[in-house]
Amino acid sequence: EAKIAGTAAPAGAVTAHGDGDGEDGPQGESFVADITEVVVTGLNPEATLLVVEWWTPAGGLQRVERE
Repeated sequence: EAKIAGTAAPAGAVTAHGDGDGEDGPQGESFVADITEVVVTGLNPEATLLVVEWWTPAGGLQRVERE
């Protein structure tokens, strides 16, 4: 399981040009993401421990294993 925390702010419209077949490509909105934390949880290869890994800009990558 993975979770990401942060904010997203609109960065403007996206307009893509078609590939020459007369049709326009996809259109939509783009966003800028400011990610403040990422957490990934799972089991170790032997499936005996819960492994929690997390990253923050200030703390970097950290890991803990629990029974």
